[in-house]
Amino acid sequence: MGGQQFNRRLLARWQNFSRISAIFVMVVGVIALAGWTFDIPILKGLYRGITMKSNAALCLLLSGFSLWVLHWHTPGNLARRAAQWSAVIVSVLGALTLSQHVFGWNLGIDQFLFTVPPGQPSTSSPRRMWLTA
Repeated sequence: MGGQQFNRRLLARWQNFSRISAIFVMVVGVIALAGWTFDIPILKGLYRGITMKSNAALCLLLSGFSLWVLHWHTPGNLARRAAQWSAVIVSVLGALTLSQHVFGWNLGIDQFLFTVPPGQPSTSSPRRMWLTA
């Protein structure tokens, strides 16, 4: 019985950590998207003018949302479908971005939401989110 109680407490701690992580990731994505929407540089990125690209911010928001829905005890079909589609969108955007780096092509997805001017610090050509930040 003692082992089961320990496992339940440990599970509860990890579930809380996961919930907090989902909220944190969504907040970071929302802040960066707000920076792009209202053209507030400090919200786009905090380190020496290096900005988080808008598609990376969108992926953070969608990832956090998907993780958050997993914690609902009985998510409705609509919420479950939205979480699944969010995960699919994040996966597709990640795979497409990786393919741009690997094959050297430009699919234009990086400038779809907001245009990044050329010459930004730590920006790879053609102004896309990088493999590591």
